[in-house]
Amino acid sequence: MTPHYGPMQGGTEILIQGQRFSNITDPEFVKCKFTLIGTDRNPAPKFIPAIYRDEQTMMCVSPNGFLGGESVNLQMSFNGNDYTETKDFLVFNYYTVLGSFPHSGPADGFDQVILVRGSGLKSTD
Repeated sequence: MTPHYGPMQGGTEILIQGQRFSNITDPEFVKCKFTLIGTDRNPAPKFIPAIYRDEQTMMCVSPNGFLGGESVNLQMSFNGNDYTETKDFLVFNYYTVLGSFPHSGPADGFDQVILVRGSGLKSTD
């Protein structure tokens, strides 16, 4: 799955890699399920149609309604009823950006530091 992070507003195209995907994808049955994990908050899972890209790739768009710093399990169904098992590598993390400093700088500036505030931000490559 890529990417593993996206904004809390949703709208991130998540690509799921696999094998033998079919282009017979009725949105009534072929879905991604996003279930909140690791918190006391208990919103209902969100269901989003999965879109066929090719025999090895399906795509789902991350839904909104989760908060910055929250993580969700991503599962897929091809019959609208049975979903894949939860896996550690199929976890999507939401973030939110609250602000940055400085707000502007010189156009020819380089090797400068910009401080970004938010929640759900990770220090990764």
